Amino acid sequence: NKGTTCSETENFEFSIYPNPTSNELTVSGEYLLNQQVELKVFDTTGREIFFKEVSERIDRYNLDVSNLPTGLYFVVITSGDSIFSEKFVKI
Repeated sequence: NKGTTCSETENFEFSIYPNPTSNELTVSGEYLLNQQVELKVFDTTGREIFFKEVSERIDRYNLDVSNLPTGLYFVVITSGDSIFSEKFVKI
């Protein structure tokens, strides 16, 4: 298993791991310490299947994906006017 890192700007970097995953996906990054963000998960049809507004000062968030069907999903993090996404595979 390997993680995936999304580094769009110096101030906004996050990683998701393990990828692929079967039970739990961890989203981590410095952004969670500094600002309020929205964390969403979408399936390949664009249907939102998870939403969490993260305002507490944490550096990682664990998602239980054990009940999701096998397939490709997208983690989308929104902060202000910035939107960042990364895909993961549920096995």
